[in-house]
Amino acid sequence: MGFTEAISSCFAKSLDWEGRARPAEYWWFGLLGVILYGVSLLLFLASRTAGTVADIILVVVLILPGISVSIRRLHDWDQIGAWYLLHLIPIVGTIALTIMMLHPSDSGPNRFGLPYGMSSAPADTFVREYQPYNGGPNWCSDQSCYMYSLSVDNERCMACNSPTVARSPSQN
Repeated sequence: MGFTEAISSCFAKSLDWEGRARPAEYWWFGLLGVILYGVSLLLFLASRTAGTVADIILVVVLILPGISVSIRRLHDWDQIGAWYLLHLIPIVGTIALTIMMLHPSDSGPNRFGLPYGMSSAPADTFVREYQPYNGGPNWCSDQSCYMYSLSVDNERCMACNSPTVARSPSQN
């Protein structure tokens, strides 16, 4: 994934809090932010008014895509988006979250979906790599999904929202 593809993906998925984001998508978007804030700083040094206006515009334009790609990047290695709240802890939280973003992607499917470029995964791969919570899983009734339900009520698949059925992995 190149720079322009990553940036356009981030803006297109600004309100998409589900799914996964590849590391390249996250880091290219971060580079865009650094470059634009550098330009904003130069504007501020030339004219405080222009720099302040540029900062406000950047925050408005970049905040939603930035949060979204960060949450989807956390999903890429099977972490919940709530970890993004580490940003609320001054300095330490931002450093910790930046280090977390260095974690490699899950190579197979996880509870947030399939990795980039994988259209489906064999059920045995999923069972082998991801153990269910709370004993036996409830499997998605959609045979092409291959996910087990991680919803609170275990009635609907979180991946495709199909009803789940109780059966052992060997029956899948």
